[in-house]
Amino acid sequence: MATKVLIVKPSSLGDIAQTLALVPRLRALFPDGEVHWLCNAEYEPLVRMGAVDRVWTFERQAWRRWRTVPRAARNFWCAAPGLHG
Repeated sequence: MATKVLIVKPSSLGDIAQTLALVPRLRALFPDGEVHWLCNAEYEPLVRMGAVDRVWTFERQAWRRWRTVPRAARNFWCAAPGLHG
């Protein structure tokens, strides 16, 4: 089974822009793996520029209701839970 990495950077433009640089490194570490990203719907076009396999989106207010995040998005391995400063 291929490794799946889910990047959770939901809604800070600066964090998303900086974390996009991580995608090529993840591809090098997991060449057969998948990189997915969970973000606010308004940032989807930016995240797609990062060559991720799938972008999971949500509306800003939905983040408060975790159960609204697709179940499949919960089955990922977390490589680095604290990517921010």
